[in-house]
Amino acid sequence: MLRPYALIVFLLSGALHQLLRYRSDPNIRSLVACAVLLSLAALGHYSAALAIAAFSGLIAYDGLIGSDRAAWKRLVSIHLIPVLIFAGLYATHVRTTLETYLMGLAFGSEGWLSAWLVGSPGDAWNSLVSYQIFHLPLGLRVRSALLMLAALTLSALARDKSVAVLAGTALLAALTASALGVYPFGLTRHNAWLMVFTVPALAVLGGHLIDVGRRAALIACGVVLAVLLAGGPLERALAGPSSASDTQVREATDEQLLRSVELAPLVVDRLGPEGEPRIIIMS
Repeated sequence: MLRPYALIVFLLSGALHQLLRYRSDPNIRSLVACAVLLSLAALGHYSAALAIAAFSGLIAYDGLIGSDRAAWKRLVSIHLIPVLIFAGLYATHVRTTLETYLMGLAFGSEGWLSAWLVGSPGDAWNSLVSYQIFHLPLGLRVRSALLMLAALTLSALARDKSVAVLAGTALLAALTASALGVYPFGLTRHNAWLMVFTVPALAVLGGHLIDVGRRAALIACGVVLAVLLAGGPLERALAGPSSASDTQVREATDEQLLRSVELAPLVVDRLGPEGEPRIIIMS
């Protein structure tokens, strides 16, 4: 069974690189490359549609700040290609897939993805915190979430708000889809694409620390380091019930009983990372 998530991250990274190149130097080559890479990502996995929302947010931001109108109109026109491709894919495939019995099991009340559906502000915080395993080890997830919120705030206060728009729109898209019950926002593999937008936000935070001056940067870095190293009580206080218990971090067991043939594709998820033999009974 092949998982497309690493490929999606690669394609989205390339698409974002080409979009940023086009914004600084409008040329048809970067524009076409961005559309092609983003379209391939949309065809690779339905979660890439949420990335399209992030790209759309940045394009809308450029329109609001009054960038080169001719270049912006070309960008909007070409951006419609991946948007329409995913719209067609949704109508012909994704919609029916979301209505299948297997998806019903996954997102049902007892489903393995149900813990990552957002139904309240507390759920949103828990999902945001658990997502941080894509940035830092699991034991640092609350501290990572706080650093990311700080990074988004600093980016939003900067003169160029592009990073805040990209990361903020991507996270908002993930939260919205999760609230609609069609997307698991949290520590699941489906969220790998978000790194393309959230990691640059954390990098901007590091850039701000450097720009404030040597002495202030040393103090700020010391504070960040202290929070990372001595934030155990912070983790226990703010992790939340779902994140603290990590009940959805599945570990392989010696035996698994699959009572439904529709669960057969999930066999690979039941195998341990050590590759030890398992007894799988299907009935």
